[in-house]
Amino acid sequence: MKCENFSSLIRLLRITAWVQRFIKKLKKDTISGPLTAKEIEDAKFMWIVHIQRKHFAKEIHDITKNKSSNIIRQLGLTIDNNGLIRCVGRIEHADISENAKRPILLPKKEAFTKLLIYSYHRNLLHVGVAQTLSQIRQKYWIPQGRSTVRHVLRTCGNCIRYEGGPYKMPLIPPLPKNRVTESSPYTYTGIDYFGPLYVKTVNGSEKVWDIDSNIVLTPSCFLTLNKHTGIPERIDNDEDPEYKPQFSSTDNLLEIWKKGQKHLNRFWKVWRDDYLLSIRERTTVKLKEKRVRSNQYPQIGDIVLIKDNLPRGMWKIGKIINLSKSSDEQCRSAKVLLPSKKTLNRTLNFLYPLEWYDEHCEQTDNVNNVEQNSKCETQTSSTRPQRRAAEQAKQKIHEWTS
Repeated sequence: MKCENFSSLIRLLRITAWVQRFIKKLKKDTISGPLTAKEIEDAKFMWIVHIQRKHFAKEIHDITKNKSSNIIRQLGLTIDNNGLIRCVGRIEHADISENAKRPILLPKKEAFTKLLIYSYHRNLLHVGVAQTLSQIRQKYWIPQGRSTVRHVLRTCGNCIRYEGGPYKMPLIPPLPKNRVTESSPYTYTGIDYFGPLYVKTVNGSEKVWDIDSNIVLTPSCFLTLNKHTGIPERIDNDEDPEYKPQFSSTDNLLEIWKKGQKHLNRFWKVWRDDYLLSIRERTTVKLKEKRVRSNQYPQIGDIVLIKDNLPRGMWKIGKIINLSKSSDEQCRSAKVLLPSKKTLNRTLNFLYPLEWYDEHCEQTDNVNNVEQNSKCETQTSSTRPQRRAAEQAKQKIHEWTS
């Protein structure tokens, strides 16, 4: 039986207690009824003894031989009458319980320890690291306990849903080429969809993205005269030089063109020397983000919460189906699929992951999968053998139905 195969401590202890009861029944002990609290405590005691023998075998040998080591001196390790390793400190005369004075030593990198921490965390209604660690130290002592508890609490689904942060945004990329190179007017244009605007109607307020969707704004809309105003039909003031007709010759046109080019070159020189060089030193290299944010890198298939102008419990849940990369090969936005089969494009700082991945666990799983695949290749049959009771049951069902 492995602790890694269980998601909660109570389930592990109950199954262990049932197995111990079955072993006692094989020894002709008459036990019946539901599990008792003593049986569950015995199961927990058995697991603690097992993991202490597994991780602290050298320390147990040194204690029995009256030898000293760094961890024995630091934690004051002793073995009690039940065979458990306990930590003895300088608070022997404090007015606290005996378990708090001499807590049971537990290893930090052990699945049973993680299940124990998560059990305390859930029973305390998902409190923080300090409160969870304080309650654990009433009976147990975990080396580097604060970092271990923090690591376990990061995997709590409820805490991630209501307190987790969004994906981390990459650094601000360089400006695009069309914003730092010379070009003619209207070479690069964009469209503003005016919205969404909330317009009051008979049925209530509705979202509107454009005033009139049949009108497409082009550069000609800004360069041509308005058809409703037009041009004046006659000139009333002939004495004003601005209203007098101008007769242009080839030389005058060439002079005007040269003058325009001179002003244009002067403008581009000021733009390059004064403006463009002034923005070289960027005062902001990353977007403003919250203090709490996820350390995960977004992947296709991640389940996320989509930030909205609503309470966090009412945010929509979606699944990442595509990641968009910028010119610097960094991902800053993603396409999210909603349960209604609609898709949304959102930046990463609006997406809050609901799942947590442990890199160490992923590497271990990959190694185990490779080993398992290599073993399966050497086996002649990959099917699981059926038990004799299952075969007999199938035979009886076949006889009854025939």
